[in-house]
Amino acid sequence: MVAGDLTVTLTTCVCGPNQIPAITRAEEVAADPALATLSVMQHGARKEVSEAFLAGLDSLDLDDAPRYYEYGHDMASLAGKRMLEELMTTATWPVFSPFAKEHFGKGKAEGVAEGIAEGMATAIVTFLLARGLTPTADEQKQIKKTTDQARLDNWIRRAGTVTSVAELLEEQ
Repeated sequence: MVAGDLTVTLTTCVCGPNQIPAITRAEEVAADPALATLSVMQHGARKEVSEAFLAGLDSLDLDDAPRYYEYGHDMASLAGKRMLEELMTTATWPVFSPFAKEHFGKGKAEGVAEGIAEGMATAIVTFLLARGLTPTADEQKQIKKTTDQARLDNWIRRAGTVTSVAELLEEQ
């Protein structure tokens, strides 16, 4: 390739599974995290490779470890990604980057709010059924799709005194 007066030669290097070692010791990962990342890319479906990768990352600088993990995960085969994800569910891997912290925190808060709303909606339907007031399929759907905490609180307070499900669902 010629760019102005500068000539640049690019040489393609192809590496296959035989050229990338399966790194199975945390010390090796810590000594050469870039090679370990390639090892996870190629051999990450092997549990001992992914385990060593995660263990070795624990000894790296807190700014570098998450980056290597992300690179390894991004480049891994589908089976390798699953292995890493499975191992991460049992690890206490901290969330470091500001982006990850923001989205982890936001996702956690949203999940808690959704869980509370779902529990409240289920409780309302259960309470109505216990009182002999059977919501129609549409009424159940309306109750269960509601995420407004104030509305759900209102329905819970009123569920003990209304004479019909339709009365409960009327705006007050």
